Amino acid sequence: MPRSMSLLVATIGFPLLLAGCDDAAEVPSGPKAENPASAARVSARAASHFRFQIKDRAANASFSSVDPSGCVETFVFVFGSNETTKAGPGKPSTGPLAVVQLEQMDFCNNTIGEFFGFAEDVAFEVSTKLDRAHLKATVPGFLDETGVEAPAVVDLTWTGAGDLFSQTDRSRIKFPGSMLTQWFKGTFRPAQISGTVTIGKTNLATNLVDALIIRATQGSFEMVRTR
Repeated sequence: MPRSMSLLVATIGFPLLLAGCDDAAEVPSGPKAENPASAARVSARAASHFRFQIKDRAANASFSSVDPSGCVETFVFVFGSNETTKAGPGKPSTGPLAVVQLEQMDFCNNTIGEFFGFAEDVAFEVSTKLDRAHLKATVPGFLDETGVEAPAVVDLTWTGAGDLFSQTDRSRIKFPGSMLTQWFKGTFRPAQISGTVTIGKTNLATNLVDALIIRATQGSFEMVRTR
């Protein structure tokens, strides 16, 4: 059976996975996303702790957009990997992984919400030369433009657009109700993106901020709920 989880938290700032930093970055508490029923349902289903070991090849991309009113700014981060080992919760498992993180800041109504989901029943392919990757996944735990829960449907292609480089990237982000930690060591190639990340009728993969194709010699991805 496909395994999936989702978590809804509220936060300020846009923490990117793979963001290089040595110290923990703490995000101050902000107003909760205005959907108490959805938040309660997701929180009841989410685990208090999960951790993945990232192996072999992966890819990430981040996007930013502003709605026609100029009030709502949306950030989306997508991560795919072809070989991960889940350390918890439940029995250990090995396979591909897709992660989607979405943050929306409504400056006119002073509300901030963040959605985070992952799925393991995904299709991810990446070339050995790190010059092309493709991710197709359906990640649960988001809300469409009408406020109804809907998955993030990902269909993205990465095309290498720069030279290979090697480095170590580490990020530790403290949210109001959880802490997210990522660490990667390996080889990276900048990339261009085509395709869609759709929630409801809205494609959120419109304005690319950054994208990488990755070969990780070591890496991990961990989230701990703190309340």
